[in-house]
Amino acid sequence: MSPQHSTPPRPDSDRQRTSHSTPLRPSSGHVNSDDFSSKGVPQETLKRMMGQELGNHTWQFPFNTFSQMVCHRERKPAADITRLRMGRDDGVDRLEYYHHDSDGDWFASAVDAAANNFEVKLAGKNAKLFPNTSSESVHYTPLALLLNHCLDACAAASKGTNFDLARSGPYSKLSFVVYDKPTGDGIEAAASLKPDLVGGEDFLAKVNSHNVLYWSPPDPPDPLNPYPPILIPVEIKNNWPELVRQAATYARCLFSARPLRKTALVLGYNHVTKEFRFLLFHRGGLTASHVLHPRTLDGRKQMVHVFLALLTCRNISDTGFPDWCNDNQFKLPVDKDGTRHVIADIDKVLHYVNCCRGRAARVSLVTYPLLGDPPAPRRKREGPLVPDTEVRRSARIAAAQEPKATVGVAGGIGPAVTSPIRYDDKKTKKGKKPVPIGIHDGEYPPLQGVTIDPANMHYSSPLGEGVAATNGRFTGVLKTSWQQDQEMILEQELLTVCNGLFGTPRHHYSFRPANADQVPITNHLFLPSPEQAKGLQSFHWDLMSMGTPSAPEYKSLWVHFCSLVGMSLVLSKDPLLLFEAILHGMLGWLSMFLKGFLHRDVSIGNLLALQDAIEMEPFKIDSSDELSTLVHGLNIEGLPNLNLVDQARRLERLIGELDIGNKCSGFIIDGDHAARWEQSFGSPHDGTRSGTAEFMSNRLLDSIVHGRPYLQSPLDDIQSFYYVAQWAAAFHKDGDKFDDVKDIRSGLSGNVEARALVSDRIRTLAASDANYVGAFLVRCRPLLHAWYSRFTDLSIDFADARDASGEESWLKIVFQTFAYRGVADFLEVFQRHKESLANSRN
Repeated sequence: MSPQHSTPPRPDSDRQRTSHSTPLRPSSGHVNSDDFSSKGVPQETLKRMMGQELGNHTWQFPFNTFSQMVCHRERKPAADITRLRMGRDDGVDRLEYYHHDSDGDWFASAVDAAANNFEVKLAGKNAKLFPNTSSESVHYTPLALLLNHCLDACAAASKGTNFDLARSGPYSKLSFVVYDKPTGDGIEAAASLKPDLVGGEDFLAKVNSHNVLYWSPPDPPDPLNPYPPILIPVEIKNNWPELVRQAATYARCLFSARPLRKTALVLGYNHVTKEFRFLLFHRGGLTASHVLHPRTLDGRKQMVHVFLALLTCRNISDTGFPDWCNDNQFKLPVDKDGTRHVIADIDKVLHYVNCCRGRAARVSLVTYPLLGDPPAPRRKREGPLVPDTEVRRSARIAAAQEPKATVGVAGGIGPAVTSPIRYDDKKTKKGKKPVPIGIHDGEYPPLQGVTIDPANMHYSSPLGEGVAATNGRFTGVLKTSWQQDQEMILEQELLTVCNGLFGTPRHHYSFRPANADQVPITNHLFLPSPEQAKGLQSFHWDLMSMGTPSAPEYKSLWVHFCSLVGMSLVLSKDPLLLFEAILHGMLGWLSMFLKGFLHRDVSIGNLLALQDAIEMEPFKIDSSDELSTLVHGLNIEGLPNLNLVDQARRLERLIGELDIGNKCSGFIIDGDHAARWEQSFGSPHDGTRSGTAEFMSNRLLDSIVHGRPYLQSPLDDIQSFYYVAQWAAAFHKDGDKFDDVKDIRSGLSGNVEARALVSDRIRTLAASDANYVGAFLVRCRPLLHAWYSRFTDLSIDFADARDASGEESWLKIVFQTFAYRGVADFLEVFQRHKESLANSRN
């Protein structure tokens, strides 16, 4: 049976921030049948979100360097690259490691010929192409004419050259048309976007003003509009910051249609200054060409140069699409050798954060055949492959050296926060279908087996091992995400080290996919190189007036595969099963902590229940002798409540009394924001804070509001467990029909004050309140009330012990002691309420 997943309502996107209020979430792009808000995300809000997402990570390069980024390229021989590296071993890929088609002699000749052709086509049309008016729409048709003349000139000049650009390649039939109307698909909770112009395959010949176009055409095709997808949207505006924000909304649609693509190309034209730019969005921000001036001879030749570079692309890999995944199927390695592969079908997208700059985490439920079975044919889907649940997004707070973190209605906390877009299978309030994730089932090259970067394979077990097959197929959970290179080792190491521990995922492997040359898939080539970073300001486009960032965001694509499939806690059948799943997930969290990892993102999306309990390795606690060794030689007698061994023994006793054993019904996932807590003491105030805002601890949120330095601790995660439990109880379907519950849900999704008010209300519910909020939430109230009281005492004692401990070795004991105590406190509360929860089932 396929796991189910909940779709909690999104926060109210129009809630205004009051003085000293902290909105816990940016407005989400999610709409579902339980949505209590009356409006979707307004276009202006959406653009503001995209501007905050890009932040100051906006770069620019000369047209010839930009051409290198988008043309066909071949890796240089290893000996040449070794020489170019000159002893460098920073792992950053560089443009100089490649032979670029745009650097060839034949290419230069083609540029000259195309530029001459272009001038012939434009002769006498200057006034028509560049009207002297500030009216935006008047420039639509002239710009389309200019772009198509440029492409025609390039195609003609390429005939007979090294590579016949006119007949082959993903852009070989590219042409542009005026569009300026809603697309047939769009982002949930927002009106479908209206790109001014759009480029696609044979659009000029096939598309007229009445046709509707798609970012990802439906399958089967729309009989009235059976056209290929939009490849390159175009935006015209009279100022660049506003233009780029709008262009980013188009890029997000392109990324939504193909989540694993490396880049999304948008064209921008300032119709007042007559300036033109190529805008390349990627997971590290935006990389643009320098301004081109199409009214000048040099500017037009530079346009020809870049378009001709695009036309050198020979296959989907050249344009940034993976050849081992068509977003409907993956061709994955069976084991660490990477010599055998299996085709895994995506059955559901469980979670997807759609963004331009960000991790773009995507979690899919996949099935794959018994090993040795023949490859499965490409499947036909009955509907679009879209996420069926909203999993609350993690927000990583920018480091202190970046521009000061802001807390705003639309953009979340800090400039590095990504904008959430998640989907369900329903239509939006505007009546438009969501952008499907994945291409339509048209022609697509056969999948190639993914290549593994051997230096970055974290392996636990081969596919199929320890997994029961159903109807001849195995089930697993595949996660892809773009991780910053300096952070990228931790999640995969966490999954490998903690594999098999009670309450943690069953991990098969994590790896960096690579191309045929064993080069990892990254965004490195679109950013200033480490050598260029010494003069970073000269490559920075200060579009948002935020100053130059401290460094580019070098990112790599990672793939994680686990076999344990869970369901949302909001689907728990009764409160006893809910709290039992949380208890087991908390033990999984403690297992990670004892291995050296602080999770730092305990949320409703990262804490899951199992439909049926499974056997796992029983939870283990270090022996008393091992724990005593930790405190040996430390004078802790004067430190309050620092009883590490006693708390560990207490927890061990409670686990035995509750007879937890090896049956597990809940687990914690995701290590995107995990940190090595023992290494954080030396530099505790680097400004980096993590979590999902609705579930952040009170102290963590308070530090963000007031801009105070803060060291995240086990107590932050432990209080997050409380807020997860409260959320799951409030969003249980038992309360769907009650207006009071809608108010409670709104408060939990709101700002700090709103969450505090509704949390207090939940803890003081009376039995008679079941008439207004439903029985499920009322039955959860006694345990939540008792748990919160225990946490209050825990928090006070922790603060006293932390402040009294001045040395790093003491702080380590403080963290461990209160991690054990915090989990033991919950087990004790659960133990005292277990019988009443069981009785309330009747």
